[in-house]
Amino acid sequence: LWILTFVCVLFVRINGEAMPAPFYRALYVTSPYMTGNDVIIAQTLLKRDAAVDQSLVVDGVYGEASKKATASFQSAHKLSSTGTLDSASAQMLMDLHSQDGYTDSGFTAASMGYLYKIHIPVHVNRSVETHATLFDKDNNVLLKFKARTHGHR
Repeated sequence: LWILTFVCVLFVRINGEAMPAPFYRALYVTSPYMTGNDVIIAQTLLKRDAAVDQSLVVDGVYGEASKKATASFQSAHKLSSTGTLDSASAQMLMDLHSQDGYTDSGFTAASMGYLYKIHIPVHVNRSVETHATLFDKDNNVLLKFKARTHGHR
C-alpha cells in the first residue's frame, strides 16, 4: 500500500497540475487516444473560439484534430502552443467560452414528449447556490429547490 501511495503521489507531483473543474487531467495525444466527458467539454468549448478550425468534430476522442485545435487556441491567446490542454489553457478556455448564452424559451416538457422539465440557472461561478424549478408537462411549477452546479469557479 505504501508503494502504491508513493507512486500515485510521485505521478501527481511530476505530471499533475491542478486543473480547473470540470477538467481533472491534462489532455494530450497518447495511444490509445484519451476519451471521456472532459474531452467532449474541451472540444465543445474549443469550437466556440474564432481561432479554431470549425471542422473540429466533437466526438469525445482527443486525437490529432483536437491537438491542432488546442494549439491554435493557445497560439491565438498567447499561451505556449503545445497542443496539450494544460491547466493554463483549460482556465483560459473556461474564462472565454463557458457561458453559452442559453435562455429558457418556455417550451413545455409535453412538447418534447416528456412529463417533467427542470430548469437550473447556471452562473459563471458554478459554486454559487441557485434556485432550480421542477415543472410538470404543461409548465406548472411543482417544486422549487436549491441547486449548485459544478465546474468553473
